[in-house]
Amino acid sequence: MSEARRWKVETSIKLAGLALAAFGIWEYFATLRIEATRNAQSQTLEYIAEANSERHQQALQTLFEFWLRNSDVVELITTTGQTEVGFQAFFVNAIRNDPNGNNVVFAVRQIGRFFDELNICYSTSVCDQVSTLNFFCQDARNYASTYSPIFSLIGGQSGDQDLGNGLILFARECVDAEQNS
Repeated sequence: MSEARRWKVETSIKLAGLALAAFGIWEYFATLRIEATRNAQSQTLEYIAEANSERHQQALQTLFEFWLRNSDVVELITTTGQTEVGFQAFFVNAIRNDPNGNNVVFAVRQIGRFFDELNICYSTSVCDQVSTLNFFCQDARNYASTYSPIFSLIGGQSGDQDLGNGLILFARECVDAEQNS
């Protein structure tokens, strides 16, 4: 075999090897992207499952029953408006007089912690962002508007100053995503 022909064959083999290596590297990173997407979707599904769990639903039921027992005051606050301090004072008074007051506070804390964790998952892109927004935004906006003053009250009394901050941030993300769509 002539030297020129040998050089062409060796160069062709090297180029084919480089092409295969490049394809292998591309395939590796494509697999990583697919795996990351699946993991994010799986993580979101875990939060959806938690939101539908008996424990979470019981917390929501506790809060629903609390608001039913205090519906006259809720109507008054809704129609006349209320400052954050006034709303907090109502809540403290209602909790003191409520037979399930401790359970209501526990339920508020549980909802706050759930959305605080969800916001971390969302903001770090560990969760699938589109699915997370689609599934949780309506609840997040509702809970943030209702419970923000209560979170700051409970957080101030318990030393958990960040309680509900994740919910508020996530609700803002929902509003931003809605405005950008």
